[in-house]
Amino acid sequence: HVGAFDTAGVAVACATFYPESSPAGRHGWRLRAMATAPEVRGKGYGARVLRRGIDEIRVRGGDFLWCNARKGAVWFYDRLGFSVVSDEFEIAPIGPHYVMEIEISPPA
Repeated sequence: HVGAFDTAGVAVACATFYPESSPAGRHGWRLRAMATAPEVRGKGYGARVLRRGIDEIRVRGGDFLWCNARKGAVWFYDRLGFSVVSDEFEIAPIGPHYVMEIEISPPA
């Protein structure tokens, strides 16, 4: 789990990562859940949480991360280097999603 806090110490973003093979069967890590408080969206907290999680996966020897991205968040993951690798599919009752992936380079 990774969290971000504002200057007052209030939790404003979080993400959960764990080892799990992708739907295509590739061994890697999954971004299972991510959230950012509405009042701080667009201020970089979500991106920082995701990048910090990727850094930790890299340290643990991981080289691949995938997620089920909501259709409305594809732009966010795309901007951070993820690629869409599936057709659109429905997760009831949440709505349309895509599987997205990113390759993680080894530590420098």
